[in-house]
Amino acid sequence: MINQSLTDKKNNDIRGKDERRESFRMPFIVPVLCCFNGSVCRGTMSNLSVTGFFMKAVDSPQIGSECDIEIVINGEHSCLRIDKLKAIVVRSGDNGVGFQFEDLLEWIALVPVYSQKMEGLFSSN
Repeated sequence: MINQSLTDKKNNDIRGKDERRESFRMPFIVPVLCCFNGSVCRGTMSNLSVTGFFMKAVDSPQIGSECDIEIVINGEHSCLRIDKLKAIVVRSGDNGVGFQFEDLLEWIALVPVYSQKMEGLFSSN
């Protein structure tokens, strides 16, 4: 269950205007699939932490929506999907949606490894 102290709904952020992030966010740009209330929203993640992420998307769920999340990490010859993630929308605005994971993201260690791999691919071209 999502932390009950996150229920203040002012300024399009259920954590409230004075929200203080609990964990370090890393830039991480990958496709994301969000399923909620029988609908599907596709977007692009722009940053990620062990507790949540931000996704740029045109159509997005409302604040408070519980979602099933799938993160897609594309390699040169294969694809890694991290699915069955549960998250709630905690922030929504013109530029995208902020999510908080129900449980800490156990795959966070893959992010720096993947980022280094992609930098190597792009710098060798």
